[in-house]
Amino acid sequence: DPRIAEAMVDESVGLDSSIAVTLHAGKLLTLTTDDAIKVKYADTTAETVDGALAAVGIQATDIINTEESFGDKLIRFLTSALVSSLLIMIGMAGAFYTIKTGHFGAITIAAVVAFALFFGGQYITSVAPFIAIVLFLAGITLLLVEVSPVPTFGLAGVLGIIGVVAGLFLALAGDLKTLTPERMTQTFVTLAIALSGVIVLGYVIVKYGPKSTWLQKFRNLATTADTTFYASAQALLIGKRGITQTMLRPAGIVL
Repeated sequence: DPRIAEAMVDESVGLDSSIAVTLHAGKLLTLTTDDAIKVKYADTTAETVDGALAAVGIQATDIINTEESFGDKLIRFLTSALVSSLLIMIGMAGAFYTIKTGHFGAITIAAVVAFALFFGGQYITSVAPFIAIVLFLAGITLLLVEVSPVPTFGLAGVLGIIGVVAGLFLALAGDLKTLTPERMTQTFVTLAIALSGVIVLGYVIVKYGPKSTWLQKFRNLATTADTTFYASAQALLIGKRGITQTMLRPAGIVL
């Protein structure tokens, strides 16, 4: 009866006792084993594989059992909701720290690795479309442009945030044409957990990062040239007036 299959996905469908299963409107149908047999959605039951083969008349068959490989276990681990949230959290917090301080070091590498694992796992399982990766990378690029001396009047920053969020959302949600309410809920929960963690870590970085001796260990403080000249030149400019040629956010050109 097609009404039974419809009742499994549509809460507005109610079933009466004429088809051996009673269901009030407003609930989805879930069949037990006995119910499935009553409504002829299952022919019989079997306790073992051999019993199932015998029930459908298959005999003298070689059964090959396969086990989940390490790669499959790793991908399943990386794409779990909790791990996905942690990877997004680490990646975004690392990106925020890098943009905030302007230093590329171990924290930046950790952020890149976290994003690579997140998008790699989602892409391998065919959940994340390629456009999700493109949007995310475009968003990161625009954020870097926003903090560069190039004047964008905040437009690059806004578009960058939209690109990053859209890329992460599509990587978790997958194809919007087949997006189910359950998948939508899981996507929002994963993003909410990750963004909450990023806000907390961002606050810690801003408040304690500059003074933290532990975080200083991850910064690349090496220089490639003698900066003595710049220090002496800066001392000569203290108290002088100038005209800004670009937005000073956080650096720019002054005459």
